[in-house]
Amino acid sequence: MLRFVVLSSGSSGNVSAVWNGETGLLIDAGTGSSRGIETALRAAGLRPEGIAGILITHAHSDHFGRPARVLAKKYRVPILTHRETWQAACRRCRDFLDLEERGLLLPLREDADHLHGDFQIRTHAVPHGGAEAGRPLGFTIRAGGREVFYSTDLGMVPAHLPDAMRTADFILLESNYDDGMEAESGRPEHLIRWVTGPTGHLSNEQASAALGQVFAPGHAKYPRRVVLGHLSEDCNTPELALAEVKRRVPRDVPVHVAARYEASAVWEV
Repeated sequence: MLRFVVLSSGSSGNVSAVWNGETGLLIDAGTGSSRGIETALRAAGLRPEGIAGILITHAHSDHFGRPARVLAKKYRVPILTHRETWQAACRRCRDFLDLEERGLLLPLREDADHLHGDFQIRTHAVPHGGAEAGRPLGFTIRAGGREVFYSTDLGMVPAHLPDAMRTADFILLESNYDDGMEAESGRPEHLIRWVTGPTGHLSNEQASAALGQVFAPGHAKYPRRVVLGHLSEDCNTPELALAEVKRRVPRDVPVHVAARYEASAVWEV
């Protein structure tokens, strides 16, 4: 049986964990404190010593920050990400350069299957950012007969992604902004264009439409739980995100919102 927890989710920092028994993977480790991550993991029921690797979605600092480097070196566990993502992180901060020299970098290919210890990892190429983001990835993680899908920071939903989500038992998907709040935010026009464009973030409506495809009738298997992540602090609310997504998710499937600063419940997958 897999367990999953979100420790933080948003532009202030992103950290989640998935584990099977005593062994787990972090998913992203962005801005914040490595010590705080360790404390939160223990509170959730996963010893930091049980971390087998750190999956990194892309190179932006709220996903691939100092805590990732510190934890990888402290526990001698690899960073698993696309090589271009690591290279982008190195351009931002030279402290990432020695990860490969220390044997702490395991490059992932996009749209490919990888085996890491007890975990089967399928990568999904997703559109987000520019060169500074590297090569962003979403993940399907399998272990113990269960499957978790995880993807945040994608400006649009590639055609293949709903099929990947549908096979999972558990989904975490970005639902970043409300269209109306973003348009009325007073942000610079170029920023609004990027956020709402094909390499920016997913709106509530886009997330809802993708999940509508996932739960469309006629399939043999559907996910059993949905978590919405990476909500904008200024241009969204949990209430708006939930209301939009619940229109297209069956009533018997729980839908949750991951908090920006607080750990979620520990969900059994």
